[in-house]
Amino acid sequence: MARKDEDASSYVAVPATPKQHFLQDDAIDHHDANPKGLLRSRGHWWWPWRYHKTLSLAEAYAQQPPFRTRPNPLQNASIPSIISVNWFQPVVSLGAQKILENEDFWAVCPQDSCDVLRERFVTEYAQQQSEQKLWGGLRISVSRVGLTLLWAFRRDILVAAANFMVYLVAMSLQPFISQAILDFLNDRDNVFHLSSGYWLAVVMTGASFVGVTCLNYGVFICSRIGVNMRSMIMSVIYEKALTLSCEARQGYSTGEIMTMMSVDSDRVFNAMLNEETTEKEMMDAAATASVDGFRLEGVNLQIDAGSLVMIVGTVGSGKSSLLNALLGEMILTDGSVSVQGEVSYVSQESWIRNSSVKDNILFESKFDGDRYEKVLEATQLAMDLHALPDGDQTEIGERGINLSGGQKARVAIARAMYRSKYDILILDDPLSAVDPHVAHAIFNQCIVGLAKDKTRLLVLNSHYDLLMYADKILVVQDGHIAGDGTYSEILAQFPELRIQSAALDKLEKDVIDEHEGTHEEEHQHEAAVAVADAAKQRIESATEVSRLAEQKDGDADVAKLVQDEDRVKGKVSGSTYKSYFDETGFDGYVVVMVIFLVYAVSQSMRILVDWWQGHWAKNMPRDGVDLSYSGLWFGMWYLAFIVVCSLMTFGRGVLLLQSCMRSSKNLHDELFRRVLSAPINRYFDVTPVGRILNRFSGDLDQMDSILPQQYQNFFQTTSVFLGSLVVCAMTSFWVGLSYLPMLLIFVVTGLYFKKTSREVKRLDGISRTPVFNLFGETLNGLATIRAFKMQDKFVKLNKEAVDNNATFYLSYWAAGRWLAIRLDWLSVLIIFVVSLYLVGTKGQVDPVIAGISLTYSLMLTSMVQWVVRAADMTDNAMTSVERLLHFRNIPVEDDGANATPINSELWPSQGAIKFDQLCLKYRPELPLVLRGVNMDIQGGEKVGICGRTGAGKSSLMIALFRICEFESGSVFIDGLDIQSVKLRDLRRSLAIIPQDPVLYSGSLRENLDPFGDYADDLIWSVLKQVHLSDSVTKWGAGLDFVVSEQGDNLSVGQRQLLCIARALLKDSKIVVLDEATANVDTATDNLIQVTIRETFVAKTVLIIAHRINTIMHCDKIAVMDAGQVAEFGSPSDLLSQSDTIFASLAKRSAQA
Repeated sequence: MARKDEDASSYVAVPATPKQHFLQDDAIDHHDANPKGLLRSRGHWWWPWRYHKTLSLAEAYAQQPPFRTRPNPLQNASIPSIISVNWFQPVVSLGAQKILENEDFWAVCPQDSCDVLRERFVTEYAQQQSEQKLWGGLRISVSRVGLTLLWAFRRDILVAAANFMVYLVAMSLQPFISQAILDFLNDRDNVFHLSSGYWLAVVMTGASFVGVTCLNYGVFICSRIGVNMRSMIMSVIYEKALTLSCEARQGYSTGEIMTMMSVDSDRVFNAMLNEETTEKEMMDAAATASVDGFRLEGVNLQIDAGSLVMIVGTVGSGKSSLLNALLGEMILTDGSVSVQGEVSYVSQESWIRNSSVKDNILFESKFDGDRYEKVLEATQLAMDLHALPDGDQTEIGERGINLSGGQKARVAIARAMYRSKYDILILDDPLSAVDPHVAHAIFNQCIVGLAKDKTRLLVLNSHYDLLMYADKILVVQDGHIAGDGTYSEILAQFPELRIQSAALDKLEKDVIDEHEGTHEEEHQHEAAVAVADAAKQRIESATEVSRLAEQKDGDADVAKLVQDEDRVKGKVSGSTYKSYFDETGFDGYVVVMVIFLVYAVSQSMRILVDWWQGHWAKNMPRDGVDLSYSGLWFGMWYLAFIVVCSLMTFGRGVLLLQSCMRSSKNLHDELFRRVLSAPINRYFDVTPVGRILNRFSGDLDQMDSILPQQYQNFFQTTSVFLGSLVVCAMTSFWVGLSYLPMLLIFVVTGLYFKKTSREVKRLDGISRTPVFNLFGETLNGLATIRAFKMQDKFVKLNKEAVDNNATFYLSYWAAGRWLAIRLDWLSVLIIFVVSLYLVGTKGQVDPVIAGISLTYSLMLTSMVQWVVRAADMTDNAMTSVERLLHFRNIPVEDDGANATPINSELWPSQGAIKFDQLCLKYRPELPLVLRGVNMDIQGGEKVGICGRTGAGKSSLMIALFRICEFESGSVFIDGLDIQSVKLRDLRRSLAIIPQDPVLYSGSLRENLDPFGDYADDLIWSVLKQVHLSDSVTKWGAGLDFVVSEQGDNLSVGQRQLLCIARALLKDSKIVVLDEATANVDTATDNLIQVTIRETFVAKTVLIIAHRINTIMHCDKIAVMDAGQVAEFGSPSDLLSQSDTIFASLAKRSAQA
């Protein structure tokens, strides 16, 4: 591999930003498929010539192939079947008989798949990006995303528009026909010059039938366009996200990008012409402005093929940035770069997918048993997998939540090593996450073993004893290479790399020299036996891992970590509706009754206004009318009625919207607090973040935006329908009576349909979660995915997930059309009945009443079916509330209602900690991770905790903070059982610097002092203590420096230092450091250890570490092994005993 400046000049790399265009021609993957041909075939999807008779329910499902391969019935449906949505009838029939499942549906039509839609968008965008169209005499650019979407579906849109035009013409005729019927009833000539009223009734019915049929067909076309646009946008956004550099990704939080995938894509469906908001987000995501960031300057580097290059440097010096530049994650601004060969990459923060251990290692590659076993042995994973409940089939939670830091690092290394064809191995400091024994084993068996013929780049922040094996060492300082040479050359230039700590060297040398003479042969013999036994055990374990997993595959009781998404089946319960309106702060039943009463009164006023207008017209001056008529009197009353009606209409809308807003806000706040109180081990470990985001984005948007509108439609259409029914019944008792069977048909049809629609809506919500899960995982592992060149496979996974969701999304809207057109046709029948009755009873009905009756019967054409549809759509929207209300069932941490009251300012006063026979498991179905731990720690002591990866070190901290409830035993702080203390008080009294640094999107000040309790001078003081003040000053904004989401614009070491600063600022009596300096270079680590000793002199400090030098100064050492305290004592006592685990760790560290 070579990174060489070919014209003898250096190059400068800066953080990559997205390209200025949403899609570039050279970024388009042109396939052999003919996009224009696809467009032509897609353009005729509404016009198939063959008629296929709809199968019966039994025939339709008895002969169907499996899900995803089953052809979509829409694809070959006939014209009548498409217009009447009869192709969807088998699903409706099945849904009335059983609860619908995934297997009851089909794959999307080929022309609606993401592959075809993506090609269509890319083709249209690329074509229009360079064109200018003349519209309305104005030259405008048509490269905008919104116009591209419209142009891509221009043929479908034209067909829908033609249907809407027919509908408008038909509906425009209705007033003229109504007037003609009234003229006929009053023996006046009509505009159609028809002498028979029955012909007028037929014309009225025919116009209504044609109008509603075209309307429903046009709406279905638009629904299909909207679903396709949504799929297209989600697919393109995902592909664009794969092209964003890790640096450019910092400008947008995961939540913002998720919103584009969920809420914004849905709004494109709801309003296809709403370009501005969606386009701005999409274009911004694709064209973030360049920002001032870290720069690599003056880099001249050539790396020979097959060499081992190690990179060292201080925190924030640019080690990871150099690797990012090699991976193409930085923009080259000067010079040139050349990389020869395929790359395998391990990131500094291990990227782990929510899948099995085996799937994470294979990473979509073919399984090779021999290679797999060699990789497991070389990465020291065989023993770990043997201990896992399901071997290598054990499911790993999101971000490797159920693995230790070392295990995650080794799984990532195994993934890189398993890749069959790679020439370059890039490792960004993965060895810092493991203890010295494991680090040396991985180095010997992986880096200089399996990968001995590869070009290798290894960043080191620790384990400097490995530097002697490097062919070349690079020392990075302030964004440039300060040193480049062999081990001896670098040590001559940077002697600090030779000695990590003079005091440690002296202590280790004294201890080792003391015992070396008498125990050298014994040590050699024991070491040889131990190595042989360990190797034999690892080989046996590696060969048994897969066999063990295969045995458990057949076991129905194999534990599943991430649980399937819950799904309520059957009707939405009344308690869901009541709970929703209870959130207004009043009784839900009372709220609904008040809203309905206000709507009823408002509609009564509307009817009164219409009646008064007719009454006024009836009493206007003409022959035979009382001359005492007063137009002013009628006009004043008419104006008063209009004012009252307007106020009632406005008031009812405000009442309903305010009720929905209060319910939505209060429910969100309640459920958000519930999620924050959920236990990590029983909820977050088994629930994907994508599922939570789906509910707090898609479902919450439904509750905020869609549900109030649906309730508005329901109450309004119901009140209008009842009012219309009353008015029509006033015409004649028999007319009113004739509505009863029709009303019964409406209700039965709605209930028959609701079972299907409701379940399809639920399946739609559940099918969205995999889309968000995959998207979240992808955003976290962009560099790894690109380094392995796995973009195409992940794009395929995304397309499958989006297509699966599109099946249910389109089915939901097709179900709505199935109901709408049938209810519309029933409403047309009502119009026909009323028209015939009025014509047949000419002279027997008051013309005023007849006119109002005809008007309201026409209104029933839309209102009666809208009542049923609004009820159904409201019920479907309530499934989102139903899913959100499920958060009420989330288990919450026991905060101790009967807890002992304490004064957090006075407790703990000493900081003494006692573990008494403590046993702990993460969940009831899992094995113990701590087994009878006993340990006494005096107040003010510094205790170092070490042990093999997965030995239970971090589990001690989980117990101390009561992240998991104890299986048995107790933990006492200053003699008080922590289980009797409220969690809030307990955790406020402790400070922790976690293994994975946690930072938030916001200013540096907000991250260090979220509650604003400390002065700026004190904050600067702690920054100086952790040796970050100079860096913060260089950043330019001081404490107002903006930290991106998860601190992505900082190095991992800088994030850890900020977490240490936050703990220093808190000034707690007990401080826990969980591998807090794992990603910090040794020199900075030594300075921080001095700071800890000086600053925490009167505090109890627990330090979990892999580097022995970081705990050599501690008062006590606890060595964990298999969940137990294997050794506990002072460092000198443990070192003086040659057979202790700690002595062997110290000896290996001393050789560094």
